[in-house]
Amino acid sequence: MKQILQPSLFEEDLEIRYLLIVINPPKVISEYVSGLKDEIVQTYGSFDSAFSIPHITVCNFPILEQRIEKILPQITERISMVNSFTLTVSGFSSFVNASKKTFFMRVIGNDLYNNLKSEFKAINKEIIKTKRFSMTHKPHITVAKSLNAELFRKINSQYGSDRYEMEFEVNSLTVLKYIWQEKKYHKIEEINLTN
Repeated sequence: MKQILQPSLFEEDLEIRYLLIVINPPKVISEYVSGLKDEIVQTYGSFDSAFSIPHITVCNFPILEQRIEKILPQITERISMVNSFTLTVSGFSSFVNASKKTFFMRVIGNDLYNNLKSEFKAINKEIIKTKRFSMTHKPHITVAKSLNAELFRKINSQYGSDRYEMEFEVNSLTVLKYIWQEKKYHKIEEINLTN
């Protein structure tokens, strides 16, 4: 009996990308975090996030490459109506409920930041429509992640009690697209908030 091969229903190449929407802290905070990362690398060796650019993740989600061009203007239009707001970086904290630990700068949100998060939840429900939409519940700037218990203890002991505090204005969000083949993010949009 001869087997008949049926052509694929999906002839075109459907590539899934990840969009990451972030707040970029001001240069002085970014330089401080980058300096900490460099110091930790020199003292203890490399770790996950050692060379990532300091940022505050708002949300991320997978999306077909072909949909980005359609939904990004809709997201930009909605988010550009959100008022700018202030955030405060206030010392350090950690996520320790996993086998791999994360050391980060704590970011204090407020009602306007919560309004931004609510708007993104609505945008997911109405425009993006994915169950794999992920929102950061505790805003932070990662210093070092995926640390084993011993390295985490050393870093936390050395830096955990530092009292770095600064308030800053958030006037825009950055949209990044992850390219799997390159294993890196590329900036594709800057969304200005209402002043």
